[in-house]
Amino acid sequence: MRKRLMLCIVFSCTLLLLYGNSVKDSNSNSNVERRELDTVNVSDTELLSVAEIKDISEKSYKLAELAKDYAEQNQHLTMEPFKQALQPYFTEAFISKLNSVEFTVPTGGNFPADFDYQQHFIVKDHSKNKIIVETAQTSYNNMLLIYTIEAEKEQGQWKINNLDYMEHTDSSSKAMNTAKITEKEAGKLVGGYLLGDEYIIESVKRGKENVFYINAFVEVSSTQMIGVSLKMDRLTGKITSLMAVNT
Repeated sequence: MRKRLMLCIVFSCTLLLLYGNSVKDSNSNSNVERRELDTVNVSDTELLSVAEIKDISEKSYKLAELAKDYAEQNQHLTMEPFKQALQPYFTEAFISKLNSVEFTVPTGGNFPADFDYQQHFIVKDHSKNKIIVETAQTSYNNMLLIYTIEAEKEQGQWKINNLDYMEHTDSSSKAMNTAKITEKEAGKLVGGYLLGDEYIIESVKRGKENVFYINAFVEVSSTQMIGVSLKMDRLTGKITSLMAVNT
């Protein structure tokens, strides 16, 4: 009887010892897993959502919007207020490369204004400090444009650092048949190209080799209208040259 009791006591102690070691090993493994999680690269958790990427890309709209707002000053080659207004949205490197002549007349041209994400949207690069997006927009002459927008952080703020586009000209393009552009249609295209509160088409004349020569006025403020002379390709509706004239 006494021997049986001793055996039971030894067996119970053995079980308690094994259980204790098991719990210790389990806690040890848990600590190892926790340390491994602590050292995981968490950059993925800091990446932007699709909505945030689109919001950053749309900062590019400010180029045309502010060109219109500052058109009167730009017309007089006082460009600094315009460039300062761009600073919250564009990097210093981007602003320094702008050709001031392109902003003396407010035009939509092929500047970003209304991206069609359903038509085309690709995030080509996405890191903590840089994104590159490819998306689409229909131009003033109904041509589909594919934009590449690069943004990066400057002093902790996301800003546009590069902006480029190409015309999409395959069979799936939205480009309209412009072979029969009339003078009236040409005037409407110019209205879509110019940015202003109002515009006036003074004349549309046919030139040689499928060219329209167009004179117009665009209102940039309550006190100023800018006269412009444009050259348009009659086959595509594309503005091939633009010049401000004295008014």
